[in-house]
Amino acid sequence: MAIKFKANFNPQAILDEIEKAKRISEDGRLSFAVTDGYFNSQAALLSMLEFPDGVKSELDIHQLISSAINKTAIAGKVTKDSYLKKINELAVTQKSKAECVFFLLSSISIDYDSLPFKKINIDDCEINFVTNFNKKFTSINSIKVEKYGSGDDSGYSKVIVKMKSKNIKNAFSKALKSLDFLRSIFCFFANNQSEIIGDPYIPINKVMFGPLHTLHHTDGSLATREFWFEMNYLKINLYQSKAVDIYTKNVKYFIKKANKVKYKELIKNSMISYVRAFDSQDQSDALFKVWGALEKIITPKSGNDYGKIVSRCAFLYTEYCYHRELLEHLRVRRNEYVHVGEKADDSKKCCYQVQEYFRTSILFHIKNKFSFDSIDQANEFLDLPVNIDTLNKKRSLYTKAIKFRNI
Repeated sequence: MAIKFKANFNPQAILDEIEKAKRISEDGRLSFAVTDGYFNSQAALLSMLEFPDGVKSELDIHQLISSAINKTAIAGKVTKDSYLKKINELAVTQKSKAECVFFLLSSISIDYDSLPFKKINIDDCEINFVTNFNKKFTSINSIKVEKYGSGDDSGYSKVIVKMKSKNIKNAFSKALKSLDFLRSIFCFFANNQSEIIGDPYIPINKVMFGPLHTLHHTDGSLATREFWFEMNYLKINLYQSKAVDIYTKNVKYFIKKANKVKYKELIKNSMISYVRAFDSQDQSDALFKVWGALEKIITPKSGNDYGKIVSRCAFLYTEYCYHRELLEHLRVRRNEYVHVGEKADDSKKCCYQVQEYFRTSILFHIKNKFSFDSIDQANEFLDLPVNIDTLNKKRSLYTKAIKFRNI
């Protein structure tokens, strides 16, 4: 399946702006006039293009789009057909490139002795926890980061993620995604359930990233002088489990059960959204984002379907009516922030409430008590009536229907 333009766009209107900005010198060198139209056009192409499944995880999409523009422009007029031909040629070339081994170096705010394990494989990434990085790795201190702050992560557990990729950007993305999924499980069992007295500007997550992430080759040298910095980095207290054996058991149980779910990618994506939401120091923003994480698992196809989110989450509780009202209250708070920009003093309290519903929903899916084969089947169950009499009437009707069809 080739890369193509989505049906609901008119890409030629965008490509015409690129053609207008194109300049070719007498010696054949390409340049572009610096215009808003040119830069806006490049950004728009990413939304317009439809990539085959799995392609984005292999290719450097931004580099691919940019290279296709340059090569199409220098070869002749930039049109829809000429651009698609060139971007597909370049994609084939990129895909044929051999994978290289990379190492991502980072750190997280958990005590080394509280770690459930020191090594684990997640999504073809080997994650290792160490007390200090091997001396072969080029020191991150050699990177000039003064303008971003001190970057102190003393006491944090150091992390080395080993993975294979065809390019630097996707190596980083792949490693960070696997690490964020693991971190989400750590936080799932480490985060407080509520907070009576606390700082409203301290993130909810107990296990957060250190300030820097760097990518290295197998010999330890930097794969790129580019580095990734946590822009709103705040050093927090080191998480130390009060019951390491129980914490370890819970984390391992979660990973084992999640890997058995047939729609495990949906679970992973929802968990990653959850942990990234609670990294925020802005609790109103965190509320908006964690509600989005809830949407990913509760209404994966219909998105922000408030009625379904409320009814399906409430279905998981015996006190259905009570939890339905609480969820309605959270829905209203979320909408006030999105549509009016109103930030409430109790946003952090609301975040903890949404976390409760998120945890209950995730555990329902990973335990998979009723052996659901798909998220659709699970949601069909959550859409059933909560009234026993109504359920019995439906069961009676289904029984009669089965007898009727077997006649």
